[in-house]
Amino acid sequence: MNDTSKRRDFLKLGMAGLATAGVVAAAATVDAKKAAAQAAPDSLLRTVLDRGKLIVGTGSTNAPWHFENDAGELVGMDITMGRILAKG
Repeated sequence: MNDTSKRRDFLKLGMAGLATAGVVAAAATVDAKKAAAQAAPDSLLRTVLDRGKLIVGTGSTNAPWHFENDAGELVGMDITMGRILAKG
C-alpha cells in the first residue's frame, strides 16, 4: 500500500466517524427537545394570567435602564418596558 492510498483510507475513516458523530448528536438534540417540551408547563402565559401579575427582575443601579429616583421609586427603561408588557 502506498502513502496516497493510506491517506485516502484514513480520510474515509475520519469522514465516516464525523458523519456518525453528527447523526448521534442530532438524535440526542431531538430527544432533549422532546423531553423539555414534555416537562414544560402547559402555558407560561396561562400561569402569568392566573397569577394576575407579571414578575419582572431588574436592578436598581444602571441608569438609564433602571435606577431609583429621588423619591426612592424604581424608574428607567427596564421599568417602563415591564409596565408596558404587563398591560399587554
